[in-house]
Amino acid sequence: MTCVKPPGASRPHLKRGAALPVALLVAVAAAAAPPKAAAPAAGHPAIGVWRTEYRDGCVETYYLHGDGTIVHTSGEAVSRGVYSVSAHPAGNGAFVLVERPAQSNGRPDCGGAVTTAGGAAALYVFFDPEHQQMLACYDGAGRQCFGPLLRMDGPAT
Repeated sequence: MTCVKPPGASRPHLKRGAALPVALLVAVAAAAAPPKAAAPAAGHPAIGVWRTEYRDGCVETYYLHGDGTIVHTSGEAVSRGVYSVSAHPAGNGAFVLVERPAQSNGRPDCGGAVTTAGGAAALYVFFDPEHQQMLACYDGAGRQCFGPLLRMDGPAT
């Protein structure tokens, strides 16, 4: 597995545009319900802390908690939200992991993109047999990948 920088276009982006009235922003924020966490089964190989460092020194870390919540750091970016992950791998060995950020600090990630709250990003993740390395891909065929991400906290529990 080689470590490649994720393409910035693959992440939700913050679009700059006309300012909205404060009252409208407050109404939208009040109406938006936070996403619910769908906890993976205990012992799922995705649960844990996963980290990779790109050639330029930028570090990306996924904190995948057993309750279905996630903290994702990438460069200066920090987002918090929920994730879901398939219980079993597909025929190609990939699990589908969907990240739904509810909060973002609005800073650029390792690819230069800014994550926005309210979107969703899907990754196809492949694990080594010992579940100590994870390769994350933007497609199920294992192309356009980044990683490997290394487990930083021992086996999943």
